[in-house]
Amino acid sequence: MEKRVEEHRNFVESYVRKAEVICERVRTRRPAKAVDLEIIQCEKRLKEKEFTQGNKDDIIKKFFEVRGKYRTIKEEIDQTDSFLIKFAQVMAERQSSYMEFRRLISIRVRNVFSVMLAQRNCSGRMSFNHREQILDIVVQQAGHAAVTKDTRAMSGGERSFSTVCFVLALWDAIEGPFRCLDEYDVYMDMVNRRMCMDMMLVVAKEQCSRQFIFFTPLDMSHLKFSALLRLYRMADPERGQPTQVESVHDNEEEDET
Repeated sequence: MEKRVEEHRNFVESYVRKAEVICERVRTRRPAKAVDLEIIQCEKRLKEKEFTQGNKDDIIKKFFEVRGKYRTIKEEIDQTDSFLIKFAQVMAERQSSYMEFRRLISIRVRNVFSVMLAQRNCSGRMSFNHREQILDIVVQQAGHAAVTKDTRAMSGGERSFSTVCFVLALWDAIEGPFRCLDEYDVYMDMVNRRMCMDMMLVVAKEQCSRQFIFFTPLDMSHLKFSALLRLYRMADPERGQPTQVESVHDNEEEDET
């Protein structure tokens, strides 16, 4: 008798352990028939759900697939958010560097402009309003105590000279392989023309890694040729005839031969 009791006790304990794997043991005073009836109703509802929504195994499989996709998308979103934060930081640093670089370039242009004007015993300054995108140029003419705030009030030669100084100041702050200037000496007298040409030639020699091209309708035959300087003169145009470019340097070599 005791042996049978022990066998039944072991049998019950084994089923209790199996049941506890699924869920914890629930202490209840309900009769077994009521619990069996509830189990039957749960199984019936489960079958109805499987009929309408699909097999349990398929649903579990789909759940894990969707959860995997969700985690992948969430990880990508987190990486994107992290990238946007770093990108905003980089852009803020670039904006700060740009503002500082712009300030230094403005100072450089102003200083070079003042140095160029000083060669004609003039003085002047440039005022940059970056917010409003306005540039004010103030020039004081040589021998005048008054300050000319509007360059349009200057004579044609003085205005052309100031413009050349302004262009040279910009060239000093701009990187590029070519420098071109067209009819820079319009309305200039001989003194201002020669002074501007000397200034530009000095700048060109200092920046021999760049190519400078100057266009002028006036005679420049007084310039001396060198390995860095060549003068080309366009022939006078004739109706119905194509325009030709004549090299003064080449013509002189032909004359010598």
